[in-house]
Amino acid sequence: MSGNGAKHTQKRLPVKLVYVEYYEYVHLAFRREKQIQHWSHKKKTALINMDCEKLHLLAECRNDSHYKNHGQEGDNIG
Repeated sequence: MSGNGAKHTQKRLPVKLVYVEYYEYVHLAFRREKQIQHWSHKKKTALINMDCEKLHLLAECRNDSHYKNHGQEGDNIG
């Protein structure tokens, strides 16, 4: 490894490793890293703290178009 991919971290030293996952294939690790990068700070904190219940709640879709939101009071569809 050349270390060329560490420029983001290099500018923010020191860093502390608080969470790690292991993957057999690098492409799976990159995919997971990209997934987590798009998460909210609260969701990342729940992952670090291994709070599965909170992580599950934070992962729920909150869009108005989500099926759980159909048919609720104030729904003016139709």
